[in-house]
Amino acid sequence: MGYIDEQRCCHCESPILAFARKQGDEDANMRLKDKIALITGAGEGIGRAIALSFAKEGAKIIIADINPKNAKKVSEEIIALGSKSLAIKTDVSKQKAVIPYMLKQKSGKIINLSSQSGKKGNSWYAAYCASKFGIIGLTQSLALEFAPYGINVNALCPNVVFTSMWKRQLNQYAQKYGLPPKKVKDFLMSKIPFGRFPRLEEIANVALFLASEESSYITGQSINVTGGQQLI
Repeated sequence: MGYIDEQRCCHCESPILAFARKQGDEDANMRLKDKIALITGAGEGIGRAIALSFAKEGAKIIIADINPKNAKKVSEEIIALGSKSLAIKTDVSKQKAVIPYMLKQKSGKIINLSSQSGKKGNSWYAAYCASKFGIIGLTQSLALEFAPYGINVNALCPNVVFTSMWKRQLNQYAQKYGLPPKKVKDFLMSKIPFGRFPRLEEIANVALFLASEESSYITGQSINVTGGQQLI
């Protein structure tokens, strides 16, 4: 996900910016006032929670998801809150929509979604862990590359979040740990010092901090949102 500054891009020509220039924010105290946030994978789960959180803080939200039905649904939720939103079908493997504008305006925030599995490997999930380790490496490399342009690049590293993806993997986890599927949640929770899974809004709150001016001197970091699980 990332955001660009509407005020600094008034001469850029793009459907995204044209959409944003038509809108107006009323609350000057909002943490993301006059920001445009493009959030990929925002049709459900963590992405949806982040989109709603950003919208409540004054950002104009572009919901970018490979599933247009989900994207439209979340966009309509945001509009119902009184905020501004646009849904677009997006394949992130083929598009880089925001970075050129950030480079031109010499500011912006990029927040990648990694995982605690990007910091410690896990049996049976080599491909998943490798992809999440790669996101952390990408975050660090882009942070160095884009720092001269005033662009912050950070990543979130949550632990188990029972989104639809995790629900699809319950049987796989049950097989791995030799448990009936209904026991998997309790087993995984027993590994977390806080004794519970994160709420989606708790992950969204960290993303909100990284998107705000409060994190202006933080870059290249991969922040654990794990309830202390990474300490075990």
